[in-house]
Amino acid sequence: MSRSRFRVEGMALGSAAALGLVLAGCPKPPAGADPTLGHRLLGDQPEVNKCFEGTEAELPPGGWERIETEYALSASGKVGVDFSSIVQFPLEVGGSVGGSKRVKIAFAQIREKKLSELYFNAAGNCADEYEAKKGGFASVITQALRAQSLEISGEDEIVAQIKVDVVKIGNAKAETQSGSKRVWTGASLFFADYPECVEVKLDAQLCEDKAVGPGNVCDLGKCSFQVNTMDQDKKWNGTLSCQNGVAVDFAGSLGAWQAGKRVAPGVSYNMRVKSGGSGFGSVTIELRQWQVGTANAARCKAK
Repeated sequence: MSRSRFRVEGMALGSAAALGLVLAGCPKPPAGADPTLGHRLLGDQPEVNKCFEGTEAELPPGGWERIETEYALSASGKVGVDFSSIVQFPLEVGGSVGGSKRVKIAFAQIREKKLSELYFNAAGNCADEYEAKKGGFASVITQALRAQSLEISGEDEIVAQIKVDVVKIGNAKAETQSGSKRVWTGASLFFADYPECVEVKLDAQLCEDKAVGPGNVCDLGKCSFQVNTMDQDKKWNGTLSCQNGVAVDFAGSLGAWQAGKRVAPGVSYNMRVKSGGSGFGSVTIELRQWQVGTANAARCKAK
């Protein structure tokens, strides 16, 4: 994986350029224990909702063994931009006392985490943007770099006073100190990511007056959905059956949209079941098919 493909979390252009990394823009969100894989980028920030799912895998480092950057103590606020409250310089060190002194912070034992075979889960507010336009484009975080070790080095008296919130780096299991260096191992600190441009396509079908029970299906694409049973509390369960042999069970309450489930690479379905029809126990089914595929990065920049 080329370094130039990754956004560097938090690092300002000057320090990141010294590492030979190419940034899409600065500053980025601070490093942290959450890789935000499957989250869309809204500007430079990952949104709260995770709208895309897939298959997660952790890859060998592939040349990402160790990355180091340097901070002037007189500008300790910069550490806050890059690391939020994970790494903190005491005020008496970061202010005038620190002067021109510097510390080095390094990420080591780096691994790459990847989300592949993306599909749209249509949960929460994820579907709102695409429903009216029958689709659209999104920058989705699909890869992230994770450091399993955090190193801080500098003058002994300064390094000893720097605070690290181990909970926010994945509950690092051990800390060692040797003179001018402190090392936290067993960490899980995500500091860089890569967003991929994808296209989301939506197809929908409205099936009215469908009786509850086998054989009363709503067809869309290569799949058919039927409501199998519904109880007196208006809780239903149903099955989505597809031509590729995949059968997926759904269950929910009348009037509520269900989260999407994958039936094929890049293809997911979700639905809403509502009351209504000419006969007792008849329902209306709103069935949706979502398709996710790769797109030219320019389409996402033009959004």
